[in-house]
Amino acid sequence: MTVYKIKHRDEFDFRLVTWGAVVLTGAYILVPPVIQSEPAQQLISVAQITADKVTGKTQKDAVSIPNTKAEAALQLAFGFEGGCQNLGNDSGNWFQGQKGFTCMGIIPSVGWHHRNDLLSVLGTGFSGHPSMFVKFAYDKNPVAFKTAVAQIYKQDYFAPGGCAELSQPAFEVCADIAINSGVGRSRQYLREIGNIADPKQLARALNERHRQDYLKWSAPGNKDSVFRAGWLSRADRRDRYIDKF
Repeated sequence: MTVYKIKHRDEFDFRLVTWGAVVLTGAYILVPPVIQSEPAQQLISVAQITADKVTGKTQKDAVSIPNTKAEAALQLAFGFEGGCQNLGNDSGNWFQGQKGFTCMGIIPSVGWHHRNDLLSVLGTGFSGHPSMFVKFAYDKNPVAFKTAVAQIYKQDYFAPGGCAELSQPAFEVCADIAINSGVGRSRQYLREIGNIADPKQLARALNERHRQDYLKWSAPGNKDSVFRAGWLSRADRRDRYIDKF
């Protein structure tokens, strides 16, 4: 193997330019598609979310969300996520090998995660399978459950989803995307869309981006095609909400 050495600090080796050009050309051709791929985008979101949690930014953002904004987002979300459902083809309902219930958008795994804090009082006396914990807590007191869920949304969805600093109605749309498709998805859309100063235009862009994924995920023949009507109805309702601003 040949080792290239530079004798003096001010001596420039032009062979580095050649290899640099090759590397940059390869990066230009290969890296963007890789970075823009779905798995890569989700990994980037996970890294951002993890970093924010470690630095305390997530908790700070959750606390900073004004009640008026949070209540507006929750009102929009509860319009879709009210009550309970246990559809077998909804992967979120499955937890630790059994099908449970999702109530007010809280899937079994999320509810179980909060069994010792925000849902501890409502979970008193529970002795069933973890997948049924959310339904147990909801049935005990739906009003108290809704209050606890509001805090869960702020801590687990609105802040880590990158929505906290957005103005209305972009905040509500971002928050609903985080609830419905995960905080990684809302982060991804915000990165893809970039800086749009007008919150109403940003809300439109976020909703349209999610609508396109709804159409892709629910294409005929896909396992999620059964959700197509409900998903598109959700996007349409967001549009009507944005129209109010």
